[in-house]
Amino acid sequence: MEKLLIFNDNTAKANKIQNTEYLKKNFLNIIKELIKTLNEVEFINKLASIIYLNTSVVGVRAMTDSYIKIIGKSCKISSSFQSDSLKLTIYHTDFSTQERDFISNIFEIAQTHLQNILYHNRSIYMLLRDQLTGAYTRQAGMEILSNIFESVKRNDRKGFLVFIDIDNLKEHNDKYGHTKGDQILKDFSKTCLNMIRKSDVLVRYGGDEFLLYIDSNEPEKVIERVKLTSIVEFSYGIVSLRNYNSLEEAIQSADLKMYESKKMNKADKKIIYQNLSS
Repeated sequence: MEKLLIFNDNTAKANKIQNTEYLKKNFLNIIKELIKTLNEVEFINKLASIIYLNTSVVGVRAMTDSYIKIIGKSCKISSSFQSDSLKLTIYHTDFSTQERDFISNIFEIAQTHLQNILYHNRSIYMLLRDQLTGAYTRQAGMEILSNIFESVKRNDRKGFLVFIDIDNLKEHNDKYGHTKGDQILKDFSKTCLNMIRKSDVLVRYGGDEFLLYIDSNEPEKVIERVKLTSIVEFSYGIVSLRNYNSLEEAIQSADLKMYESKKMNKADKKIIYQNLSS
């Protein structure tokens, strides 16, 4: 859970409006301001700020499943408003009935709008993510990687691209059926997503091919963690993005390195098989 900015002073209170007539007159405008965003962080910031700046409360704590926003300070007297996805704690010393009604109405609208935000986020997730593996789709992933590539080149910073190919997926499909093959892809992607950081990006590039951007100075260590954890065998090639003039060129080079790795893996397995047979 990410904890957002906390204010411990009363600077924001200087311009607070406590007139209940103002609340009635401007309620619609306040609501419009609250619900015009579909960004969860911005929403939780606005919710806490609106209540803090427009009532006599001394502190507000607004919390979703992912974020917390705290403004002002806590005290012994508090009131809570809660739903499945939103919790609001109000700290107060002098709390009028009109203000309680105002906050209650704001909360009812806020929890409904939060559901809209969560639905919007799920819809965006489904559009950007491959439904089988949870990795980014090729279309979405290539756009993200293009932006990353430009950033790496512009700032001359390190960033590595890994081309990954699942070993023997066709044989698994032919022998056990595509359901087994799908499970292999899911298991591999899940392992990758659990091992990488938020700044890393996993893209399903083709049937059994993935691109992995690693925002680290030690990409081999990341791959080793995946290899140790994954029940799926794979071949890969790593390149440094800043050594290339375009993303496409980097992908082609990583692809070639992956095939070299795959050939070596097959040769090693053949030698092991021959030694076992002799």
